[in-house]
Amino acid sequence: MTTPFSPPDFPTMYRCIGIVEGQYFPSNEEFNNGILVTKDGSIYSTTLASKLEKLLQENPELVASTSIWVVWTRMERESKQLNFHLRGRQKEPTLDLQQTWLLAAEGYFSLRGVVISQENGQLSVQIRRNFRPPFGAESAMQWQPFIIEIEGLLPELGVGVGDFWELDVRLVGSKLVMDDARLILKFPKRREEIFVSAENHIIPGLLKKTNGQTPTEGNHKTTTPIP
Repeated sequence: MTTPFSPPDFPTMYRCIGIVEGQYFPSNEEFNNGILVTKDGSIYSTTLASKLEKLLQENPELVASTSIWVVWTRMERESKQLNFHLRGRQKEPTLDLQQTWLLAAEGYFSLRGVVISQENGQLSVQIRRNFRPPFGAESAMQWQPFIIEIEGLLPELGVGVGDFWELDVRLVGSKLVMDDARLILKFPKRREEIFVSAENHIIPGLLKKTNGQTPTEGNHKTTTPIP
């Protein structure tokens, strides 16, 4: 699928970004903290990037109407609800932006990460930051990996768990549903370990899987930075 986002800088670059049509409503307490209401009436807890906050405060008419937003998304650990961080706003559609608007109508998201489980018709995908946190901030929540759950299955059942995938996903209601999946990198697994019993019999050990990760440095050249 053709996406509005630039190609990744390196094969295992993480990503969790989408384009969503809806109207932003700031809270009474903080302008950069509010909700996004999509066309189907779904409501998402939402925050604003600092540059976008300034743009909307200087142009209140943009808040009074529906727009197409470039968003990062996370999933709350307990409730499994999606929340959004608005990174940018698309301009009114022109011929060269028609594809972007068509994708937005479907709530298109691009996910790149490690599939850590596949069960009951759902995939759990681990997303990480693509660069190191500032010194002393390593344990802060914003720098921790997080899990996104999507409805769908990998092309081959049971094959590809623990590997790095690129997924085309749609926002359907309040859930993410997979359209397509491409295997990017198959992480190496440990060889079967061999143990010797007291009777000098060779006993095959259980296979142990590595939790291979990707380089921690990288710059994102899309229209919006990677979380």
